[in-house]
Amino acid sequence: MHRSAVKISAFLVSFLMLFASFSVKAAGENLIANGGFEQGLSGYILTGLYNYALTDACAADGKYSLHITNRTSNTESVRCDLTRILKTPGVYSFSVKLRLDAIHFEFSNMRGVITVITDTGTFNAETDYVKVENSRFVCASATSAINWTGKIKQAYFSVENKIDAEMCDFYVDDFRLEYAGKTEDSISASE
Repeated sequence: MHRSAVKISAFLVSFLMLFASFSVKAAGENLIANGGFEQGLSGYILTGLYNYALTDACAADGKYSLHITNRTSNTESVRCDLTRILKTPGVYSFSVKLRLDAIHFEFSNMRGVITVITDTGTFNAETDYVKVENSRFVCASATSAINWTGKIKQAYFSVENKIDAEMCDFYVDDFRLEYAGKTEDSISASE
């Protein structure tokens, strides 16, 4: 083979590998690389006045979960950073597993929330509230169109209680986000 043909072949392979790294993952594949805290807190945003600790004492799957305590608001929680993960508006399936800390309440109503902040506004998608108990992890999940317009400034997946009166210490594990495809509503949206 000529050297020019080898160079062109090497260039095409490099280009295809680069293109594949920027494409949306296949349906059914978790877009969140560290959804279960197995690589520590990589990919998470920790803001607020609450305390947190990785623990291997209580996990839904894998070895670790994150224990969140001493919150001052019902929306105060760890945020799974989606800023570089959400690339295409469309239909997504998303879920998170939750379990109460046995010290405070018998149950609390909690949900997962995806927030996309752009230069044109804030867009949200939520799971329904689920009854979270002390005895086991429960999954808050939804499949929903996540559409936005404008350039994404920040996007994240967080957890909240229904009301401040139910604010409690809890464990969180297995953040999951799967791209399910485009919708007619999302075709006109731009990043």
